[in-house]
Amino acid sequence: MIAANRDAAPDDEPSGRAPTGQFAAGNSYAKGNRHSRRVSASRDAIAGAITADDLADVAKALLVKAKEGDVSAARELFDRCLGKAVPMPSGDDDDIGPTKRPTPEELRALLEKAGHRIANAYFG
Repeated sequence: MIAANRDAAPDDEPSGRAPTGQFAAGNSYAKGNRHSRRVSASRDAIAGAITADDLADVAKALLVKAKEGDVSAARELFDRCLGKAVPMPSGDDDDIGPTKRPTPEELRALLEKAGHRIANAYFG
């Protein structure tokens, strides 16, 4: 749609873009984020005020709360240490189709096909 608008504009009307598609000089949208300097200064101030020992103390406090059963503390701790959990497919998604649990016979065939001796030990 942008290309259609660009093609529909007369040649004498400035588009605000260079021939490469980048913002041209004088384009009012090319100024960037006007808050970036302030945000950067705030991050620098916070990073300068917090020591490694402070971070360790906060992590230990979070661990204590998680061990006491605070689910949100445990979730935060795991998210920070292990990364955010990827949601499991529900089976209702159209792109994957419904999920189906294999029958014991199908599972045995899969394991034997893969060459695992576990199939005989498990299904015996």
